[in-house]
Amino acid sequence: ATGLVADVAGIKIIGLGVFLAFLQQWSGLNVVIYYASDIFQAAGYNLKEMMLNIVVIGSVMVVAVIITMLTVDRLGRKSLLLFGTGSMALVYAWMGYSFYTSSSGTIVVLLVLANVLFYSITLAPLLWVVLSEIFPNRIRGAAMSIAAFAHWVGNFSLTFTFPSIKENLGWANNFWLYGIICAVGFVALYHMLPETKGKTLEEIEQEVM
Repeated sequence: ATGLVADVAGIKIIGLGVFLAFLQQWSGLNVVIYYASDIFQAAGYNLKEMMLNIVVIGSVMVVAVIITMLTVDRLGRKSLLLFGTGSMALVYAWMGYSFYTSSSGTIVVLLVLANVLFYSITLAPLLWVVLSEIFPNRIRGAAMSIAAFAHWVGNFSLTFTFPSIKENLGWANNFWLYGIICAVGFVALYHMLPETKGKTLEEIEQEVM
């Protein structure tokens, strides 16, 4: 019976890890980064302005790493992930509305930078921190491999499908779609993910069960 419970716990924790890996990718931020020039062009910027905005995105990501290093052990992993997914859902809703109403210019840049900041202090770095903490030692190697595979499958499927999704849905609906995904992620993490800060692997496994 003990072995069966352990197997069920392992499957559940691996499933949570795979969900986190896909959520990090399908939160849509990598699309914003990969296709930043297209987004800014659609918002009415010329080539020189687009390049400047992309440089600013990189600068925001660097600052975000420093913020994460200073806050992750004080605020906790779950709290930051909930903050990130919730904030990104709201920003995507606003971005979608901006394109729906044909707003352009500074507001789009500010929303993109806000989304990059929220992602870079939460989902981007904390995925690997949380994965290293939720997997028990007995399955850690295999579980991390599965989660890493899911992460890159999510990355490929996101970038591969984006052009057709954008073409069929348009910019506004595309951003609203990613906002819905972030909102679903917020609810799922709230109910399924335990806070891992300061807890042993055994305590985390028990909470997941």
